[in-house]
Amino acid sequence: MEPENRKIRPALKVTIIFLCIVAGLTFFSRTLYHINMPVVHIAKPVSGSLTKLYTAEGVIMPREMAEVFAPAPLTISEVRIKQGSVVGEGDVLVEFDVSGLERELEDMRAEHDKLLIQRRQIWGDARAMLDIDIETAERHIRDMEERIEAYREVTAPITGMILEMNAKKGMLAGQAEPLVRIPDAAGGFRVNTVMDAKTASFFESGNKVTLNINAKKRVIEGRILSMMPPASGDVDVIVDMQEKLLIGGELVTMEFINTSKIYDFLVPVEALQFGQGYLLKIERIDGILGEETILRKIRISETQQDRDEEFAAVVGDIKISDEIVISSDRELTGGRVRVFQEAG
Repeated sequence: MEPENRKIRPALKVTIIFLCIVAGLTFFSRTLYHINMPVVHIAKPVSGSLTKLYTAEGVIMPREMAEVFAPAPLTISEVRIKQGSVVGEGDVLVEFDVSGLERELEDMRAEHDKLLIQRRQIWGDARAMLDIDIETAERHIRDMEERIEAYREVTAPITGMILEMNAKKGMLAGQAEPLVRIPDAAGGFRVNTVMDAKTASFFESGNKVTLNINAKKRVIEGRILSMMPPASGDVDVIVDMQEKLLIGGELVTMEFINTSKIYDFLVPVEALQFGQGYLLKIERIDGILGEETILRKIRISETQQDRDEEFAAVVGDIKISDEIVISSDRELTGGRVRVFQEAG
């Protein structure tokens, strides 16, 4: 009996050694197999809204502007302000040379004095007729005095900063172009920018806009006043009326932020990189060497190209439980892959 046991023991040892070798080779083979597989990152679809962020630059301009014109074609004798000056209502802006009108006034007064002297020398109907001429002369003198006072200078109709000035000492001022333009802060301010039709579809009148005033490092809030038809995509923004320190001409960076409707399926935008019209998902199956993960295509269509910086809305043969491939360490050609596992 003992000799037989002695024969069995070596056979058992050989069997055990063989099984260990097979197990080791299997483990090594599986490890090598997995090492050579593409490593993919995955994410599951979610339902929710897209957040649209659009950034643009523009220049703040007043919605209303006070324009000051020359009262008549006169030569400018003095300019009391410059572009950027802050003026108060009633401050003198520009003075004009009215010496010619003043000489004309002196001539009118001299003629009036002659009529008074002549009046003392006549009587009756002739004197009554002369009284009419004297009254007319006096009326013309008063009119000229008022014109001279009105033409002598122009003043600021409102308080504000001189945004534009077209007046120079010695120039003949015309009446077609304003000498001075002053933003009317009471009327509010606006910024114009242009969006493409698709971007504009995310926004509507009344949406809030954040405006960063570049030079002053100030942040204020505005709102979309109006939007032109989608073909043009023009967007008008009106700055909050409470911002009294605005003058117009400030360069601003605008941030438009709005959320879309709720979508059933949102996937990371990276998931769209592998091909048009489909996503890659992983499917877990039982293989010879244990659980394996293989790639499957999901046919989808992107919902009207709706996407933001992170997610895209899709429809198609997709479920909320699907594990969608969003990146890979190498080109994917189908077959088996290895899912990246976070450490810990």
